[in-house]
Amino acid sequence: MSGVADLLTQPELIRASAGAGKTFQLTGRVIGLLAAGEVPQQILATTFTRKAAGEIRDRVLERLADAALSETARDLLRKHGVADLSATEAVELLRRLINDMHLLQFCTLDSFFVSIVRCFALDLGQSATWRLIDATEDAQMRTEAIAAALQDGDRDRTYELIRLLSGAPAARSVQEQVVQAVKNFYGLFRETNQAAWHWLTVGRPLKQEKLASLLAAVPGDALPTNKDGSPAKRWHTAWDKVQQFVADENWEAFVGEGLVRKVVEGDPLYDSKQLPPVIAQVLEQLAEQARRVLLGRLAARTGATYELLERFDRHYTVLKRQAGALTFTDVTQLLAEGALEGRLNEIYYRLDSRTSHLLLDEFQDTSLSQWKVLEPIADEVLAAAGEIRKFFCVGDVKQAIYGWRGGVAEIFATLRARWPQLEDRPITETYRCRPQIVETVNQVFGNLTASQVLSEYPLVVSAWHEQFDLHIAANEDQRGFVQLVASDADPQLRPKEMAAFTVTAAAAQVAAIHREQPTAEIGVLVRTNAAVAEVIYRLGQLDPPIHASEEGGNPLTDSPAVGTVLALLRMADHPADQVARYRVLH
Repeated sequence: MSGVADLLTQPELIRASAGAGKTFQLTGRVIGLLAAGEVPQQILATTFTRKAAGEIRDRVLERLADAALSETARDLLRKHGVADLSATEAVELLRRLINDMHLLQFCTLDSFFVSIVRCFALDLGQSATWRLIDATEDAQMRTEAIAAALQDGDRDRTYELIRLLSGAPAARSVQEQVVQAVKNFYGLFRETNQAAWHWLTVGRPLKQEKLASLLAAVPGDALPTNKDGSPAKRWHTAWDKVQQFVADENWEAFVGEGLVRKVVEGDPLYDSKQLPPVIAQVLEQLAEQARRVLLGRLAARTGATYELLERFDRHYTVLKRQAGALTFTDVTQLLAEGALEGRLNEIYYRLDSRTSHLLLDEFQDTSLSQWKVLEPIADEVLAAAGEIRKFFCVGDVKQAIYGWRGGVAEIFATLRARWPQLEDRPITETYRCRPQIVETVNQVFGNLTASQVLSEYPLVVSAWHEQFDLHIAANEDQRGFVQLVASDADPQLRPKEMAAFTVTAAAAQVAAIHREQPTAEIGVLVRTNAAVAEVIYRLGQLDPPIHASEEGGNPLTDSPAVGTVLALLRMADHPADQVARYRVLH
């Protein structure tokens, strides 16, 4: 039993690749804890989707059921050091777990945080009857808050803020610009203070008269000449551009000019000729002017963004408070702000369960706010050295997909420094992929240091290379096929045209595979939910059409079948609705 005891007391940090058995490892720890007599309500296993949480629960039940029926399944538990169970003990453990199903804490981080806030609603300044709002209602509240924010204060000031926000006279819809700012930066706004948005200070730029005098101080014969005494054409062209950019105050173009870049980079040569000291000195002063102007614009834009977000936040908060509503992000933020700091025992008391064992799945997608809430729990569990207090954290920074909502994969790399007792264990063997796929992954991602495309980002590539482990296919005898195909779209196409071309080409590729293997399952992965509907539409337009399952986060109402049912319901309520009638009949 020493192996089992080690498994239950040794805190683990597991870096597991796709298909390496992360769920298998996690469920094994849960079964080991239950077999050792630990109660379900003291085991907290979290992940990021309800589907994944359900899979953890189902896998625990399935493995116990298999152990009750099969010696092979029981041997597998012993082999991995999980538990040494007899058939009778497996049956009893399964029976106990089913009876205590309501006590299981296999959940998402969001649902765990919601349970805490419900217990501390009044302490956190919320209504005792607060509720979670869905995306539709939240979008409506955001729209109302943006409209109210634009009505705040002086109209001229609002227009100035929009101009600063866009970096140019407001050409797009004002509403659209603010919506984009809220979408991109409101999460960051909530996690920072005002000082973080106003730290950048720059010196006052020189006046145009001073700039003109700088240029005038360069004598006409200061520019280098060719060996035969003729004017150096490239030098004269570059100097003419510099003077024009300064006169037009086009500092973006100024810093991009090759002659200026040479001075900034400290290169004494331009067009194989020495930089004259008088020109180098003038360009250095003009480069400082460009720095002040451009950084000043950036500081003004950042400050304008903050002011608009502050207006939005004020109205948005009022609307949610009036409705007694919170989003999942609000729930996390309330706890991350530290209102319950130092009250861990009270949290356990109100939840009626103490977290003695913390098992974190897909940790690479944890946000900073979420970690602020979880860290005290992790700290307490890890402080109990030698006891049966399990800390198990599994993740893979290569699979980080929630950066858009605040996920910070870098937190994963800090855990070992925070708690040196963590056993850092990589699992590189994958059971999901065929050897050909694994080898392709190794060739592409294991050789990024040789990539010309990424040569401009040496630090990023180096950091990746240090943490990348070569993958191994567990099923070496299985065969597969990999082909990397680049779109032959015209690189001059606009982004939307390029995306449409690529989707159409992908649909044609799917059609070709489907014709050759009509019974095969074909997965189509895209970068955004919006692209899912486009792919489905393109597949439906083929002859013959190819029907897809539409799994991908697109709204349920995008489904033709659901649309038909909704039209039928509208007809039942309004028999004269001709649009609904047409939808049902066609």
